[in-house]
Amino acid sequence: RPAQPRGGRGGGDANKSAKILNSRISGSSSAREILGVVREAHAEFNAFNVSTAFHRIAVSVSKGEKISDDKDANESLRLLMKVAERKAKQMDSQAVSNTLWALAKLTESGVDVVATAVRAVSAETTRVAGQMEPQAVSNVLWAL
Repeated sequence: RPAQPRGGRGGGDANKSAKILNSRISGSSSAREILGVVREAHAEFNAFNVSTAFHRIAVSVSKGEKISDDKDANESLRLLMKVAERKAKQMDSQAVSNTLWALAKLTESGVDVVATAVRAVSAETTRVAGQMEPQAVSNVLWAL
């Protein structure tokens, strides 16, 4: 399950934009459609959007959608991995867990995953480990 945005003060427009992006990602019916959102709006992604996009893409690919032979899809996936590297320090425990699970699932499905993205996100596990639910711990252990 993708991480949910945390409430709190500030970030009004940015938070609204992130929620709209997440609705677009969650409403997409395929990995290719999600990767289209990535291509169009990756500069606006926050850590929550990154996690949701990876999770939804991994679910689609694990159900049989093939993206490894699609040049545009691969370029968009690489963009998403670069954004994950930049946003990893902002991920909460669920986002770290979901992203690592998704990266492992993509690898398991034969999709090339950039090691620097995995390292950047996995480096955050020590920071968020104390807040992880048991399922998140299990996901991280399976992913690594």
